[in-house]
Amino acid sequence: MKRTLSSRRLIYFSLALILMTAVMLSACGSPATSTAPGTEPSATTIKPTTASSTAVTPKSGGTLRIGYNRDAVYLGDPIELTQQQDMVMSRPAIETLARYDSSGQLVPWLATGWTVNADDLTMTITLRKGVKFHDGTDFNAEAVKFNLDRFKASKRSELALVKSVDIVDDYTVKVGLSTWDNTIDGSLLYYAGNMASKQAFEKNGKAWYERTR
Repeated sequence: MKRTLSSRRLIYFSLALILMTAVMLSACGSPATSTAPGTEPSATTIKPTTASSTAVTPKSGGTLRIGYNRDAVYLGDPIELTQQQDMVMSRPAIETLARYDSSGQLVPWLATGWTVNADDLTMTITLRKGVKFHDGTDFNAEAVKFNLDRFKASKRSELALVKSVDIVDDYTVKVGLSTWDNTIDGSLLYYAGNMASKQAFEKNGKAWYERTR
């Protein structure tokens, strides 16, 4: 009788130990996600936080800091800007006829538009009115011709195929090409399109351009 009771106790103790072990293992494990064959698990939807509706009044002044992974090589005379970082870092002082938007498309800036005639080998550029340089002089067709002529005279490759720059009226310029070039819009309006004051250059010279910009 004594041996039978001990055996029963041992059996009960073993069953209890097995049950406790199973419960502990179940608590530690993570539940599995069941997904039907050929389907993706459903994603959790995260709702964006709602921005404050408080109106913010723009303020003038302050400091604008822009991070860039390379330093500028040259800042100054537009015809000397050869590196991409030079172009980017000169933007607070020198603006272009056109810019590239966030999708990489060339869009009007100081120019309001342009038309290209491949048969006639010309590009006609219309300019924005009411823009002034830092010295108070007008941005117009005369200023554009001055800057493009200087750029071409510097022997930069961007305008190698440009043979003439003519003023049509105060806010229209026509550029003639020696042969067709389907990249002329970016070359002319962006890389060669950095505009600076003709009067300031004629009054102060190239050294002033390089020193004060």
